[in-house]
Amino acid sequence: MRPEILNYLNKPISALPGIGPKIETLFNKLTGNKLVNLLWHLPYNIIEREMHKNIHEANINSIVTIKVKITKHQASIFKKQPYKVKCICGDVPVDIVYFFARHPYIKSNLPIGEERFISGKLE
Repeated sequence: MRPEILNYLNKPISALPGIGPKIETLFNKLTGNKLVNLLWHLPYNIIEREMHKNIHEANINSIVTIKVKITKHQASIFKKQPYKVKCICGDVPVDIVYFFARHPYIKSNLPIGEERFISGKLE
C-alpha cells in the first residue's frame, strides 16, 4: 500500500493553484495529466552563457553575455528589415539586431545612455 503523502502526486495538474482549464490542457499535452508526470519532465538542453568583460575574449558564433552602453536606436522602416540598437562594449562598437521587433518594447527596455547586460550569439 502507498504512503498517504504520495497520494497528492497522483492528483491532476489542476490541483496546483493558478492552473486553470486552458493551462491544464497545455500541461496535459506536454507532460501528462498527473503531478508526478510534471516532476519527471526534466530539461534536455542547457544553454551555457559565458560572461566576458572584453568582447575580444569571446569566441565568434558562441553565446556570450557582455555589458554594453546603448548609444542609438535604428528603427526599421519596413517590416522585413531588422531593428538595430547601436552599443559600445568597452571601446568596441556592437550592434544588437532584432527581427520582427516591437519598437516601443525595445526602446523602453534599452534606453539610450544606460548600461545593460545582453546575451546572445556573437557574429
